[in-house]
Amino acid sequence: MMNFRRKRKSSTKVEDIDITSLLDILVILLVFLLKNFTDSDLTVDMARELALPYATQRGIAQQGVVVQVSSSSLVYYNNQLIGPLSSDSNVNQLKNLLNKHKAELDTKLIGAKKEEPKLINLVFDQSLTYETVNQILTIAADSGFGMYKLIVQGDE
Repeated sequence: MMNFRRKRKSSTKVEDIDITSLLDILVILLVFLLKNFTDSDLTVDMARELALPYATQRGIAQQGVVVQVSSSSLVYYNNQLIGPLSSDSNVNQLKNLLNKHKAELDTKLIGAKKEEPKLINLVFDQSLTYETVNQILTIAADSGFGMYKLIVQGDE
């Protein structure tokens, strides 16, 4: 017959556990995950010969019209080639397309109670001059698009 002896549990004191360092790590992980989280479902098909500028700030891109301008000042409207920005007929065509899209948005929003801002996503080549960027911004503003998002390349 085996003799099973029960060991007496010694009266151990539960000490306070210092979890400060664990909480510090969890906060750092939370901040890192929130910083790198994007909630955007926008996908942009990039035009050829387009080198995006880099940015460290991130924002959420939203669905809307996408206007791209390449290094040779070729303008694309929703991935459709319009032509060089130097031509007045191409500028007028871009204005007409933006006005048509704004009119479509206005008819969709007639039944809506709140006024949603008209958003345009702009993709510029990093070598463009300020005058070219300003010309596109002016065309967009004249067409009624009061808000814009600049699509840039992140540091990934």
